[in-house]
Order: sequence, then C-alpha cells, then structure tokens
Amino acid sequence: MLTPDFTRIRIHDGSQDNGFEELVCQLAHLYPPAGYDTFIRKEGAGGDAGVECYWVLKDGSEYGWQAKYFTGALTDSQWGQVNESVITALKKHPRLTR
Repeated sequence: MLTPDFTRIRIHDGSQDNGFEELVCQLAHLYPPAGYDTFIRKEGAGGDAGVECYWVLKDGSEYGWQAKYFTGALTDSQWGQVNESVITALKKHPRLTR
C-alpha cells in the first residue's frame, strides 16, 4: 500500500492549502453517506461557514468536512484555527451531526 506524502500535495488555485481542500472535497463527494440527498461545496477563505463541503441528508441533517493543511506537529495557533472552525461550523450549520 502506498503511503501518501502530504508535503507534496498538488497546488490548486495557487496553494497547497487549496489543493488539500480540493482533495478532501473530492473524496467526500465520492463517498456519500446513507440517506444522502445533496452535496454542497463551499469556497472562500473565511466564507465557508466552518466547512469546506457537506452532504445534506434526506432528513435535513448535515455531514460536514473541514480541511486544514498542516504538515507538522500542530502549534497552539493551528489548534486555535481548528477550534474556531468547529465553533463556526456548529454555529452556522445547526443541523450538523457529523
């Protein structure tokens, strides 16, 4: 089995961060959850409401994905970014269950 080297992620829209986000969203789209209805891809720094993409299920609940491209041990600042994204996602997506 191949072990991916995420430090070599392909640049997309000018950055590796965007390349990683794109990879995460493509994978999320390829594997819909049971009971899925609609896949939504959000784009824009700071304008993604805490998720890069999400599935809306037939019951109205949502499964969301957030991508942060960090290649080393996480710093306190990076953990803060992760925390802020989770808080934003829960605030902006009240039907988020996963």
